[in-house]
Amino acid sequence: MVELTRTLLEIPSVTGGEHSLADWVFDYFSSLGMDEVNRLPVEDAGDTIVACLEGSQGGYGMLLRFHLDTFDVCDGWDTDPFKAVRDGNRIYGLGVHDMKAGGACMIGALEAIVQSGAKLGGRLYVVATTDEENWEPPWTRSRGRTWVSTKHTISQAIWRSRPFRAGPP
Repeated sequence: MVELTRTLLEIPSVTGGEHSLADWVFDYFSSLGMDEVNRLPVEDAGDTIVACLEGSQGGYGMLLRFHLDTFDVCDGWDTDPFKAVRDGNRIYGLGVHDMKAGGACMIGALEAIVQSGAKLGGRLYVVATTDEENWEPPWTRSRGRTWVSTKHTISQAIWRSRPFRAGPP
């Protein structure tokens, strides 16, 4: 998890500049041998990435979702915000708590499931959205998350896989 977190932290992905991290996630999901990996373009941001691992029919599906973007760098950093710095049991870097460490945990769990060869009871979707930090009135955020949830055809497949459980936003 530490190395995955370090990798995600060291690929800058301030809102509107998620392209490189989206490319890395797409390539990583593809290298795992997922049943399906899609790029969903989001205007003025990087691609939202949707991966699917098929399970048996009829069982609960699961949706794990995390976002790729971070806020801009603010004043007060003692370290390079785009370098993962480990200090004891802590890792510092821009976006570590929101949500690159969480994304690393989801990617690590996905990797463990794929490598185990376990057959899941239902479909597993893993969605890495862009543009989550972009707040737009009336306080709807994430053109990436909202778009993949409501407007793209992949969302219909996700919702058809009900019942499902969803991870954090």
